[in-house]
Amino acid sequence: MKTIKSISIALLIGSCCPDGVEIDRLVLNENEKKLIPYNGNEDVKMIYSNGFEFDFNTDRRATEMHRTDTQHCGDSYSTYELLVVEMHSEIPEFDITLEVTPEEYSPYVNIGINRYYFGFNSLSEPDYEDLEVNGTNFKNVYVLQNQFSDNSIISPKEILYNVQFGIIQIVMTNEDKVNLIP
Repeated sequence: MKTIKSISIALLIGSCCPDGVEIDRLVLNENEKKLIPYNGNEDVKMIYSNGFEFDFNTDRRATEMHRTDTQHCGDSYSTYELLVVEMHSEIPEFDITLEVTPEEYSPYVNIGINRYYFGFNSLSEPDYEDLEVNGTNFKNVYVLQNQFSDNSIISPKEILYNVQFGIIQIVMTNEDKVNLIP
């Protein structure tokens, strides 16, 4: 019995996977954090194209450290900081997640709205230098398209976004619009 326990312990110890070595740690700088302008516990005023006004409530703004994927036991890895902002509204129902990582890891700002995903390259030029939306002029506006929107249901198909205000407009598949009230 002692022999079986000894062999089992030896196999268990021998089969443990050693941790790899962290070779790089990427953290967000202040400019990267400013790509998502929302603060925690903030209400963002919006208006639906039918005139209904509502708020996006900012539930969370936090950073997390993540580890890159490795292919084999003991592989070296990098860690990177991820800024996550979560927002929601009850009526109409929107669940929004915005994420940004250091540009060295990925220059994309990712936005999810009700499980539909959008993104833009923060290193690229905006689509519009100046754009009027709902009677307000906005500078440096990115147009984000959802490549997988389903026209058989009402879902987000396009977002207008700038770094100063965040989401300026959401265009739905039925052409309804949700606009920021600055």
